[in-house]
Amino acid sequence: SAASPESDFRFKASTGTITSYIGAGGVVVIPETIGGVAVTAIGNNAFYRKTKITRIIIPDCITSIGSQAFMDCSGLTSVNIPDGITSIERATFEGCSSLAGLTLPDSVTSIGQRAFYNCSGLTEINIPDGIISIEEYTFYGCAKLTEIAIPGTVTSIGNYAFDGCSSLTDIN
Repeated sequence: SAASPESDFRFKASTGTITSYIGAGGVVVIPETIGGVAVTAIGNNAFYRKTKITRIIIPDCITSIGSQAFMDCSGLTSVNIPDGITSIERATFEGCSSLAGLTLPDSVTSIGQRAFYNCSGLTEINIPDGIISIEEYTFYGCAKLTEIAIPGTVTSIGNYAFDGCSSLTDIN
């Protein structure tokens, strides 16, 4: 897909970070460069409460996604997370109630607190090998999540990590 217009983004060139999104929504394709500068990160709260976004396509050049980056994007149904992302930060997808499924790349080694808190439409997610801990409230309120496979690399699960997951019937 063609990249969204550069004018849809606020961008800090010195760090290569998208600091906010000001476009109309729908399908958002993050550009690889803005003003000729490589985009390498999505900052904290960059897409906060952008409820009209339905899909986000993140290019492979992105190596960091900040905390609360997509928090309360209630219309978001699909997002690709490229290889190279090592961490899903605190509350990154909190309140993304239309997000149904998500594949985390094998490069992800940590998932922060509340990362998927109240993602009430989430029915499936893979947790890649290499994850060491599932933090507090990570999947809290994911009422449609029916099963989850926890890799053998996980050594701790925080309080309330699966609280409110009323459809969860199978944990491996």
